[in-house]
Parts: sequence; C-alpha cells; structure tokens
Amino acid sequence: MLLANIAHPNWLCIGDFNHILNGDDKFSFNEGRIIGSESFNQLISDLELCELAAFGQRFTWMNNREDDDFVTERLDRAFAIVDWIHTYPSYALQNLPIVHSDHGPIMLDFELRLVTDEEIESTVFQIGAHKAPGPNGIPAFFYQNFWCTIKTDVLHAVHAFFHSAQVTQAVQEAVVEAAIKARTLGYACILFLSDSKRTVQVVNKA
Repeated sequence: MLLANIAHPNWLCIGDFNHILNGDDKFSFNEGRIIGSESFNQLISDLELCELAAFGQRFTWMNNREDDDFVTERLDRAFAIVDWIHTYPSYALQNLPIVHSDHGPIMLDFELRLVTDEEIESTVFQIGAHKAPGPNGIPAFFYQNFWCTIKTDVLHAVHAFFHSAQVTQAVQEAVVEAAIKARTLGYACILFLSDSKRTVQVVNKA
C-alpha cells in the first residue's frame, strides 16, 4: 500500500532524508556517483509532494573530514502536499548552522508572524553605525544616512526575504542609487566589499 494512501490528507514530511535530489545538493572535492537521487525524486513525485522553500544554510550535513575527503550535502529538508501549503501559507523553514553534530537543525514555524515596517526601520537604526549588516560589507551608517532613498526597496526586500530567502534586485539597484547620491554629497570614502564590487564599478562610472 502506498504511503500516500494511509497518510493524513494534509501531511508534511520533514527531517533527514539521507539522499540528495541532484548534484547541486552536494559539495565535494572528488567527483563521484550520486546514488539514490533518481529513486528519491520518483518517490517525491509518486507522493505528490512539493519541497518547502527554506532559508539559512545551503548544506545541512558534513562528514567532519578535512582536505580532499571533505564532503557536505543538503540532506535535511521538508516536503508537503499542496493543501498543507495552502493551509500554512506563511510558514518559515530554516536550516540552522552545523554546530554540535554532523547535521544542522531544521526548524519549521507554521504560523510566522510577519515583521512590520516599523520593526524593520527600528532595527536598521539600532545597528552600530560602522557595522556591516550584511555580507556586502556596506556599513549601517550608509543605510541610515540614505534611508529616505532606499527605504521602500529595503522594506519590500525584507518582506520578500521571509518567503524566498533571496534579496531582490530592486534593493541592490536602490543601494547603487544611494551610493551615487553619496558621492555627489562628498561621501567619497564609503568602502564597498566582497559581492558589492559591481556597485563600486557602477558608482565610479557615474
């Protein structure tokens, strides 16, 4: 008897599935066969399950080895039928860092409380002025000083992030616009790092 026939009609599967869906779910210095992915994908299809979107760590397991023997994979995830997703449209699934085990915890919040615009703005202005709030290395004082320019796009990006875990192109373009404005006002010493190199190039051309 198929599992789908005996399970609750509004059901969810979450945890360590010990298999990956495709090559993007694995990082290794040595190329090798991906065993079990075809049958895993077929099972998900047969059960008519949809994978839940997650944010946080990309890989959820590592083998705790070093150098060429190091392997990390995404084994922990969640699947649900369409009715479950319609019942809990504001769910939040997060893959937490790997700390005390070879797996990182996976956390699901059924009833996500949506953050308000006021809470987002308050958080922006509570960050230390010279601390970088994200991986692009842009210090908080930049967002604070040019809040009127980038406010709308940042608010939209934060709300979208709670659902997709991705920063929208709009907020990146808003940062470029604010950076160009900063130069016209004499903020020539603003330093952009890592993945914001494109921002530097655009601003320097302006």
